Amino acid sequence: MDSGVKELQHYTWPGNVRQLQHLIERLTILAGRVDGETVLDALTAMESRDRPVETLADAQEDQIRKVLTATGGNKSKAAQILGIERKTLYRKLERMKL
Repeated sequence: MDSGVKELQHYTWPGNVRQLQHLIERLTILAGRVDGETVLDALTAMESRDRPVETLADAQEDQIRKVLTATGGNKSKAAQILGIERKTLYRKLERMKL
């Protein structure tokens, strides 16, 4: 955990406290730990999300895929993390042809 905290302390935050809060929540929910490697992976993923995306639908599909991968395909857990109902996730997956 110490190395994870050090990584967070050395990261130059763009001034968005909500971003830090979401990162900590995501680390806790998805990884269950805050070690150096996990923090670096999460920061890299966060930075890649800051790049422009073609459309909102593309961004949404990308996020759904990432969360499903992180949960090992557990749709109930993925829906919880995404903040949507499970039936909504199923509809979105159907549209995505997954």
